[in-house]
Amino acid sequence: MNKPYAIKEELFVEAIANYMVVKGCAGTTSGNRIFTFKGIAERFDITVDKVRELEDSIVDKLYECAQVCDENGVWTDEDEFNILFYGNYCDVDMESSVM
Repeated sequence: MNKPYAIKEELFVEAIANYMVVKGCAGTTSGNRIFTFKGIAERFDITVDKVRELEDSIVDKLYECAQVCDENGVWTDEDEFNILFYGNYCDVDMESSVM
C-alpha cells in the first residue's frame, strides 16, 4: 500500500511537470524552453534543494507528456531544466491538452 506522503509527492511532481508543459509550450515558438530550479522552487513554494531531490521524477513525468520530444527532449544541469517540445504544440492554448 502506498504511503500518503508518496502519493502526495507523486501528485506534486505531476503538478510541476504540467506547469512546465503548459508554460513551456505557450512561451516558445522554437520548441525550446528553460526553467530554472530557483524559478520552479519559487513558483511552488519549495526549496531549490527539494527541486533537486525531485529532479529525476520531474524529468520522468515530463517524458510521459506527448508535447515533450521523445529523445533528448529534457536535459538538466546544476540549476535548470532545458525542455524541447514538439513544434506543433508550441504557442497554443495548452490548458486542455496536458496529460
